[in-house]
Parts: sequence; C-alpha cells; structure tokens
Amino acid sequence: MIYNKYYEFQYSGSVGNSIGEWNSADRASDITIYRDGRWRDYHRDIFTLNFGGKSLAGKMKIAYDINLNKGLYDQPKYWNASFNLGDQSARINLADPSQPVLTYDGADASDMSKYTTRNYINRHERVDDKDAQASFNAIREFKLGNENRIDLKFGGRYRYKTNERFRNYYNHVLLASEDAFTLSEFMSGYKRDNFLNDFMNLNGFPETERMEQYFQANKGEFSDDPTYTRQNTDPDSYEGKEDMMAAYVMGTLKTNKLDLVAGVRFERTSFDYKGNQVLLDETGTYISTTKIDNGNSFAGFYPSLNLKYKISNRTNLRAAVTRSLSRPNYYDLVPWQEIEKRRKRINQGNPGLVEEPAINYDLLGEHYFQSIGLLSGGVFYKDVDKVLFDYSYEQKGGEFDGYRINTKTNGGRGKLYGFEVAWQQQFTFLPGFLNGFGIYTNYTYIQSELTTPTVETARKIAMPEMRPHVGNVSLTYEKYGFSGRVSSYFFASYLTEVGDEARFDEHEQGRTQLDFSASQQIGKHFKLTLNLSNLTRAKRSDYFGSKNYPLNTYVDGWWGSAGVSFRF
Repeated sequence: MIYNKYYEFQYSGSVGNSIGEWNSADRASDITIYRDGRWRDYHRDIFTLNFGGKSLAGKMKIAYDINLNKGLYDQPKYWNASFNLGDQSARINLADPSQPVLTYDGADASDMSKYTTRNYINRHERVDDKDAQASFNAIREFKLGNENRIDLKFGGRYRYKTNERFRNYYNHVLLASEDAFTLSEFMSGYKRDNFLNDFMNLNGFPETERMEQYFQANKGEFSDDPTYTRQNTDPDSYEGKEDMMAAYVMGTLKTNKLDLVAGVRFERTSFDYKGNQVLLDETGTYISTTKIDNGNSFAGFYPSLNLKYKISNRTNLRAAVTRSLSRPNYYDLVPWQEIEKRRKRINQGNPGLVEEPAINYDLLGEHYFQSIGLLSGGVFYKDVDKVLFDYSYEQKGGEFDGYRINTKTNGGRGKLYGFEVAWQQQFTFLPGFLNGFGIYTNYTYIQSELTTPTVETARKIAMPEMRPHVGNVSLTYEKYGFSGRVSSYFFASYLTEVGDEARFDEHEQGRTQLDFSASQQIGKHFKLTLNLSNLTRAKRSDYFGSKNYPLNTYVDGWWGSAGVSFRF
C-alpha cells in the first residue's frame, strides 16, 4: 500500500502588451499594457493498493495480482487579476525578435495608479481518477536436452478506469456604480530582478489574495459574468469511463547461443465520455450548453518476434519485429466543444480518434565490460499508420465556414528511422573514494516523414512531437548509502502542431537543460531525497514556420523537491 500527498503554493506575475497599430518599423501606438497576478494552491493525493501471489499447478507456474489506484487533483484556490493601461505609444527594438524592447513615451507606463481593472477571477478545479486492474500469467518449461528448453507463457489483463473532471470559474465584475480598482491599491511586493538573464527588472503585480479578501467582505459591489463562467467551466468539465482487456500467448526457445521469443497479444479498449458543447454568439456572449455523450472502441492483434544471439559471453546481437499501438490521450477523446462566433474559432475534442498502430524493426548490439558497464548501439525503422497529432485548420463550407478549428486528429501513414548509442560505466577499477563515480551517456538520431491528407493541399512534414536529436550526459556517484546524479539533457527543435500551411506549423525550439538529483540512506528505514531541475535556467520557446517568427519565449528559474521516506 502506498499513499502520496503533494502540496504546492504558487504566486506568479506577468506583464504583456497588445499593440493596436504600427506607425513605422520601430514605432507603435494604441498599445495596452497588462499587469497580471495569480495565486494558486493545489494538492495531489495518490493511493495505491496492490496484492498478488504465486503458486504451482503441477509443473505450471502461476502469478496473479490486483492493483487499485485512486488519484485526486484539487485546486481549491486560484485567484487571478489583470490590470491594464491603454492608449500608450512606444519605440520598439526588434533586434532580437524573441525579446522585443519597448520604450514607452511619457511616464504613465511606470505609474501603478494609472492601471485599473473592474473584475477579479476565482476558480476551483478538481479531478478524480480511479483505476482497477487485474492480471494473470502462467508459464510452463519444457526441457530439450541438457542445455536447451522452451518456455510457454500465456496470460491476460483487465483494467477499468473512471475519470471525472470538474471546473468552476467565476469572473466577479464591479457594478457600474462602483469605482474601478487601481493597481497601486492592490500591489504585491513580488518582483523579479535581472529577469530573462539580466534582460529586465520586473515589478508592479497585483496581490490577488487581498482582492479575494475584499470580494468576500464586499460581495454586494459585484455581479458575476455568466459568459466567462460557462465558457471556461463547461468545456473542461467531463466524466468518462474506459475498460481495456488484453490476452497473450508467447513461446521462448533458449539454446546455448540463441534466444527466440515469438508471441501475439490481443487488446480491446472501449470508452464512453460525457462532455459539453458551449455556444457563444457573434458578440462573444454565452448562448447555451449542450450535453454530449459519445463512446467508441478499438481492438487489434499485436504479434512480435525477438531474437538474441550470443556472440560471446559479454557481447550480444538483438533483433526484433513487433506491432505496437499508441492510444489517444483521455482528454482528447472527450466530446467537448467551444464555439466562439466573435473570434470565428472552435476548440474541440475528438471522440472519433482511433489508436495509432505501428510496425517496428530494431537491430541492436551490446557489449558488457568486465567491470560494471555497457556499450550499446542500434538502428531502427518504424512504419506508423493513423498518426495522432494536434491540428489547426480553417473550416471550408458549412455552418462554420471560415472558422479556425483547433483539435486532435488522426493523419495518414508516417515513417521514422534512425540510430541510438549508449555508454554506461561504473568506475569500479579506481581506488577508494573514486570508485563510486560513474558515467551514463546516450544519443538518438531520428528522421521522420508524414504525409498530411487532412490539409487542403497534401504535403510531407516531419512527424509531430518527434525530436530529431536527443541526448543525455550524466555523471553519477554511488557509495556510502549516497546516490547522486548531475545530468545534461538536450534535444533539437521539432514540430508540435500542424497548420494549414508550413508557415502556420508550430515548432518548439531545441534546448539544453542541467539537472541534479541525490538521495542518502540513513539506517535501514529512512532516506532523504533532493531533486533540482533546470539549474542553468534554460529558455523554452516556440515559433511559427521558422525561427524568424517567434511565438512564445519562457525563461523558467530552477525548481526542485525534497523529501523524506520511511520504509517499514
């Protein structure tokens, strides 16, 4: 039995600009400046109960287990406010398009008493997830002489899952008879100096906890915005259930030099989700919410063949041909829909999604060192059908002609190929303290191609979410009950969302990130753990079409977690 409780308390602030008109290549007017603040608390509870056993039935070995899991995500507090100042003009330096520099005319942009708002947002979110599964496996060995044997194995698994998500959003708006809030009245002391690697100093954010206190003490001064509530609550609230059953049979031939494993698995998944369709009119005002109930199922056989040939006692050659599948994400299957007539945009789930089957070909070589270590490398090829990806397109014809549709879809056939290498070594041959050190490195190169039949003109693109270069270099130390790792992880730019044309395709830019993790065993029962991520504050950024058209740039500080575990 395992119970895990996680709390997080977070405050964040942001400053944004909306440009109304460009007057020249480096000047703009009708600019609105936004200063936002958000305070949120949330916690996660995870409860896991597992029990099983092993037994003998004649010469048959039998193993079985049952797992019960319950997860809860609860966000009881999310207070958000946005103050703005309009009718500004500025000179804009675009020497670095990802970090434009605005120099405002006049002093109003720095005067917090000039920023106002008439609303304050409070929202609550809760997700309940329950999962029960059982598995059964049986194996029988058949001797073939003194050294060879055949293992016959069969079994099955059943899983039943429920998922319920509830959001309740409120936009509390001051009555027309009330004066607007000014930022100077509700300003937080939160600030960020040397933000974006010494690019700027940030301050002047609203303290939303004080706004919540004001609202609770003066509810008569506010009215609620039903459009905001229904538009943000209904599409993201749903309930669903899913059940999956699988059965397999496989045989393993073991000889002095060769291991051969052949088998086939049958898997069937069915699901039913209840969601909501939200309709807004041409002015962006809420009209109605319609309940949507949709279910589907998919099934298939997945054979596999694996070979391992022992070249020497420490060197092996492996080959495999398998058929596998990737399932759609749960939320992508929910039949929700948000229709925004004012923006001519529809955001929606897709209950018609099916699994993404693939045939995989792998060839791998591995060599174990006399000391603790491994060197491996291989090539692979994958033929994929009905590729799943995020898709944004313009609707042609029908009631919503000209609307921008954002959804998840199945595409055509795709393929990917590449190679991977890895080296892992524990330096046990070094003397004393030094023999606790080790190194782990890996690199993967991938080329992929997908023909997109869903766009107006079919074109060839890289498969979405497929990073062409991925690698990791880690220095480790394990001794005296201590285990530590410093890791540098990197990847190259890759496609994340497909648009109508190449210039509308979204990409995430590659980056390198440095992480640290460590644990120390104390006696037989206690262990201390520490995890630190993004020590170098690597940027996250994405762009449209090419890097000349940046979309978003994020600079995250380092983050981490620490814990104490006790084992009976």
